[in-house]
Order: sequence, then C-alpha cells, then structure tokens
Amino acid sequence: EAAAGRDLEQMYVLVCVANMLLGGMSAIVNGPVQALFADSIETGKRSKLYNWLFVCYIVPTLLGPAVSIGYFSTQGDEWRLGLLRNLIMIGMGLEIPVAILLCLFRDD
Repeated sequence: EAAAGRDLEQMYVLVCVANMLLGGMSAIVNGPVQALFADSIETGKRSKLYNWLFVCYIVPTLLGPAVSIGYFSTQGDEWRLGLLRNLIMIGMGLEIPVAILLCLFRDD
C-alpha cells in the first residue's frame, strides 16, 4: 500500500512537471507565432482573420469538455486512473493535427 502511494505521488509530480513544461512552451511559442501572424496579414484584412483566430481558440475550448462528456458517458462515470489516462491521451492525440498545421505554416 505504501508503494502504491509513492507511485501516485510520482504520477502527480510528473503531471505537475508536464503542465509547467506546457505553460513554458506556450509562453515561448505563442508570442512569436502571434507576431508572425500579425506581420503576415495585410492591414485591411486583419479584423476578419483575427475573428477566425478567435473562433479557432473557442472551438477547442468547447470541444474539450464535449469530448470528456462523451467519453465518460460511454465509459462510465468513474474517475479511475486508467480511464483518465485514456482521456488525456485522446486530448493529446487531438493536438497532433494542430501541430502538423503549425509546421506547415509558411510566411510567403
């Protein structure tokens, strides 16, 4: 039982470290990406494209909880580590297309 408690503590620390890394990455990447985006748009077209950018932020904010609700509806409303791990992996999998699109961005 003590070993299980240590394992849970180690997992918690890993999740905290992962969140810190994600926050650091977001701080480093978002600034330059926003600046590149702004510099790539003609002045008269910025309003429309910033509107689309806002929509691109809002849709995942709504989609994440919807996916979670659907997942727990089908898998049972239990907060077991295995189920939570799978849900986190689904969320991480949904990040892959976004990362690919970001890598394909060209400022021509």
